[in-house]
Amino acid sequence: MIRWVLNIIVLLLLLRLALRFVIGLMKGLSEPSGEAASGRRAAGGPARLAGELVKDPVCATYIPRASAITARVAGETRYYCSVTCRDKDAGAGDAQPRMGRTAHG
Repeated sequence: MIRWVLNIIVLLLLLRLALRFVIGLMKGLSEPSGEAASGRRAAGGPARLAGELVKDPVCATYIPRASAITARVAGETRYYCSVTCRDKDAGAGDAQPRMGRTAHG
């Protein structure tokens, strides 16, 4: 008799485990990948990890505006990923950066 009760308890636990797995799988498939991967939802939309991205005119790399090297060229602000890219840009000439970062080579 005790063996039957233990078997039923084990069966119920296995069913509960399988049900939780299926529900989690369905929930994961119904959420957008960003929310499912992070495990939390950002209030008002997706989380901003790096801020606004700007494109380096030399190597076409997208970098966060806050960490980009900037140079004013003909009244226009240009954003670079490194001092090397800034120096390679023929239009930048002798412009000096307003923010420093190490060169990537």
